[in-house]
Parts: sequence; C-alpha cells; structure tokens
Amino acid sequence: MVEIEEPADEPTAEPAGQPEDEPLAYEIVFDCKDKMLGARLANRLEEVLGPTYDVRRSEEPTGWAVVIEFPSSRSADRFFDSDFYRQFCIEARRSCRSAVLVVPLGPTAPG
Repeated sequence: MVEIEEPADEPTAEPAGQPEDEPLAYEIVFDCKDKMLGARLANRLEEVLGPTYDVRRSEEPTGWAVVIEFPSSRSADRFFDSDFYRQFCIEARRSCRSAVLVVPLGPTAPG
C-alpha cells in the first residue's frame, strides 16, 4: 500500500472569513486506447486510494475517469503533491500517451 504523507500539526494560514475546510471531489481523467492498460491504471488509483478516500469510477465515454472525494483541501493537496500521483501521471503519459486531466468537482456533502 502506498502511503500519502500526513505532515505533523502544521499551522493553517487561512484568510479571515474563509469557511471551514470542507470535503472536496476531483475527477482524474485520462485517455488510453488499450482497454486493459486503461483499466489497470484506473484500478491502481482505486486500490491505492480506496482504503483512505471515497473513490469511484465515473462515466467518461472517450477515456477513463476516477472520482476521488477528499475530506479536506489539505488532504487533496497532499495527494496531488505525492510521489504516487507523479508516478501515475508519468505512467499514463508513457504507456497511454495521454495527459492526465484533473477536474475539480467542488465541495461534497459530508458523510
């Protein structure tokens, strides 16, 4: 299992008047003509992130899409800065010749 590092208690520098950090969803989309390879990459996201985050497949007619719900923007930032995510993007570019598109879906309902 890949671990996404959780930094020790960091002070938060949120501007005054900002709402509390709320759950956010992002859709990760990539194109892969090789169906087996595309499924393997999408499954990898689900396997690695499933125990920690709410992860599900999304309907994407021309490629592959996985929706990830993060408990906070900080946890999303940690994921997108992680080595796992960088390696995933490199593999998608090399194997599928595809860019990885991240679509912010916005806040989600808690629970």
